[in-house]
Amino acid sequence: MSKRILLIFAFIVVFLAGVLIASIFHAGSPMVVIDFVNNSGKKIESIEIIQKFGRDEKIRHQIQGPTAGTSKTFRMSAPAESSYGLIVNFADGSRIAGGEGYMEAGNKVTEVIGTTKIESRHNIGGYKP
Repeated sequence: MSKRILLIFAFIVVFLAGVLIASIFHAGSPMVVIDFVNNSGKKIESIEIIQKFGRDEKIRHQIQGPTAGTSKTFRMSAPAESSYGLIVNFADGSRIAGGEGYMEAGNKVTEVIGTTKIESRHNIGGYKP
């Protein structure tokens, strides 16, 4: 009987240690990180992020854009495979569209915004809180 209790206790300790380690290193975190870098030399009024998942489900996020020569980080939940697109609205009224396609939890992408295009740079599995 005491071996059984000891075995159960050992299982609980190992399980809790695993939970602690996973939470420290964000294992299984459903976050996607997008860094926006404004290399356009222009003021960005806003950035629209259209997240798509499932068949027809969409979530629209809108953030204030980074000023010229700076960057801004955006985190969003992606509990399953998703995709997204971007629309950058400049203060002068012009717009450009583009950005990454496929994403899943743990991905990190840097979106470099120019005057006429958006360049995606991938860092798969590079999520760091």
